Amino acid sequence: MGKALPSCTSNSGNFCGGSTGTYCYYGSDIKVYEAKSNGCEEETPSNGDFLVFKLSGGVGTKFSNLSGSIAATDEFVVYQGGGENIVTQWKSKNYYADNKLLTCASDGKCQLATVPGYYVSQNGADALAALINLNDGTFTATGKGSVTTGYYIDAANPANIISCTADTSCVSSAHSATDASPKHYVSATQKVITCTAAGCKEQPAEVKGYFLNSGSDASSKHVITCIGNLCSATTDYTYNSGCGAAAAGKVYVEESSTTLCLTTLATPTQALTATTALTYKSIEVAGADNFPGVAAGGTAILRIEKGSAVLEGGLWFCVDTTANNCGLTLADGESTYCRGADEKLYEAASGGCTVVTVSVDSYAAFRQKGSIASAVFVQGVSDPAEGDSGVYMVVKGVADAKIAVQKRDTTANEGASFYVSDTLLDCDEQGVCTVAKAGTDNGLYYAANIKRMVRVGDDDVVVEEYVGIYDLGVTNAVYRCKGSPLECDKLASNSNSCAGTDNNGELYYDSGLYQVCKYVDGKNDWTTILKVADDDAYRLLPPETAKLFFEVDGETESLMKVDGTTEVLY
Repeated sequence: MGKALPSCTSNSGNFCGGSTGTYCYYGSDIKVYEAKSNGCEEETPSNGDFLVFKLSGGVGTKFSNLSGSIAATDEFVVYQGGGENIVTQWKSKNYYADNKLLTCASDGKCQLATVPGYYVSQNGADALAALINLNDGTFTATGKGSVTTGYYIDAANPANIISCTADTSCVSSAHSATDASPKHYVSATQKVITCTAAGCKEQPAEVKGYFLNSGSDASSKHVITCIGNLCSATTDYTYNSGCGAAAAGKVYVEESSTTLCLTTLATPTQALTATTALTYKSIEVAGADNFPGVAAGGTAILRIEKGSAVLEGGLWFCVDTTANNCGLTLADGESTYCRGADEKLYEAASGGCTVVTVSVDSYAAFRQKGSIASAVFVQGVSDPAEGDSGVYMVVKGVADAKIAVQKRDTTANEGASFYVSDTLLDCDEQGVCTVAKAGTDNGLYYAANIKRMVRVGDDDVVVEEYVGIYDLGVTNAVYRCKGSPLECDKLASNSNSCAGTDNNGELYYDSGLYQVCKYVDGKNDWTTILKVADDDAYRLLPPETAKLFFEVDGETESLMKVDGTTEVLY
């Protein structure tokens, strides 16, 4: 049943046949009336103006504006004047006014938007509010002409995509994507938005490869190219002779057919279509920049599926978890591990495809056996054989017997490192892990599996034994090592809150200054631990602060050493 104002018994007489102080509508050409004790007064909205009413218990209360407090559960109806006081109810649209946005469903019920993201204003406010962004409970409007062109995920309707162009206002329209045939768009922030039947989401910022373009410029730019930090629709490349050695790694368009050049070997090409089934291909790149992220003469594995061909790091995905070898092509007697679409880990062998469980919060490492093009991975850390790629992948066990591939978080500048069998593995943003080598990869790392700091120096790789703070450049966070046995954890800045004993020992960090909350006897105070500045500087930490922050007992000060500009030891 739809939501609307109650209908008037009549459009004349006292109370409009209803109760005083309420609003109702009357007639097939809908008009709105206010029921008064001395009559039935017709509302007179100008053509294009809006009437907003809050519904409660079947009664509509008129809202002259939305500036007051509105709860997410409040229900409204919106009507737009169309001339001669006739109104049309606002359905399947968004209404923006007074820095608030109401989303109106197909049944006419309008409620305050609560899902973070982007919305299109549809009530004639384009000049001031062509695009609305809801972030952390605050609506921000951008007017026509100031909106960054490109595509946006529609927070109001997962079946739609928002398109903003330089010369028109923003429009939300159906993307018509399906699970079998996704659509790909370049976002306003130069990432790829992929839409399916369930809605749209952004591809990881670090993705490298190609996507079929579903944007408005797809007729001349069939392909979106992603190089790891930005994506763009690129002018079609035509290669009249098809795929030759010099073209390996490129995509070319011929009569609206898009083809990826792999090598000049047995399977030299791969057609890219929106419905391409999942497959993996080894690519031998000929020239520089032929394929994003692969150097000239390099070899890599591509995951090709449903209009995309992207670099695939580490463990391959299983092709069919109900088949022998999990659907992968393996030599006789060979086995490997692969990732299922259900986010579980499988062992692929000639006898079948078996789920492998990694305990929650535990880690497992896998080494690639053979070249970068090999599908074979063995579990554990061991010396690679000659010709092996040196690539590892590390996964973490999570709930429901699933795994999470460990990757560097480029947004927070947070690394992903693991110490196994006296070896430090460091993983990039694609989940490709390699051994950190002394003299080459010098620096400090946080090994998540042992919760310790590891220092790579000129001559060796050492697990640190010190209580202290380590600043590895992670956004708004440092690592604190304390306790016996020693254990390190990431400690996020608590946004300068020191309002009670619950905040005692919490850290606040700003511009190199480290402070600790100390709340005693109703008084709150930030105690400065140190300011990282000069190499080989020393600080004295008061005993109460050392106990509060590092759980160190003692009646005298603790001596703290600033080692370079990255960590504090005592």
